[in-house]
Amino acid sequence: PGILGRDVSGQEISVPEPEDLIFEAGPGARMDQDGCKIYAEVDGQPSLNALGKVSVLSELEITGDVDFKSGNIDFQGNLIVKGSIKEGFKVKAASLTCKQVEGGQIELSGDLNCSAGIINAKLVKVNGTIQAKYVNNSIVDSFGDMIIQNEIIDSIIQLSGRLINSRGSILSSQICAKGGIE
Repeated sequence: PGILGRDVSGQEISVPEPEDLIFEAGPGARMDQDGCKIYAEVDGQPSLNALGKVSVLSELEITGDVDFKSGNIDFQGNLIVKGSIKEGFKVKAASLTCKQVEGGQIELSGDLNCSAGIINAKLVKVNGTIQAKYVNNSIVDSFGDMIIQNEIIDSIIQLSGRLINSRGSILSSQICAKGGIE
C-alpha cells in the first residue's frame, strides 16, 4: 500500500488502494488450479496483451513475399516475412515482422515491424505498436504507439497511443493520436 504524500503547499495527497492485476491464460497457455501461475502448453514466444491475457505464440517464417505463391495468410502466431506484403493480399496474425507492406491489408493483435515502410495499404489494423521507416498513401489504425523514422505522406492515421516522428516530416495527411504527436 502507498503512503500519504504532500503537494507543494503542504496539503496531504491520498493514495488509492492498490489493485491486484488479473491475468488470463490465452491460446497456447494454461493457468494452474490456484490461479497463480500460467504455464506454456506449446513451444513459442510468450505474449501479454493490453487486457492481461498471456498467450504463447508459435512462429511462422515466409522466406519470400506474401503474393500469389503464398496466398493470403491467417495465422494465430508471430509471422516473419523476409520480403514484402504485396498489393491485394491479406495477412492476419498475432504480430508481423516484414520488409515492407506494399498495398496489402494487415490485421494484427500484436505489433507490426517493417524494416522499410508501409505504402498503398488499404487498411493496417494493429492492436500493438507499429514501427516503420515511412508511411505513404495508407490507412492505419492502431491501439498502440506508432514510431516512424522518416516521412508520412498522403495517409490517414488513427492511434490510441502516440505518434513519434521526431526526425521526419508529415505531408498531406490526417492524423489523430490520442497520446499526442512528437
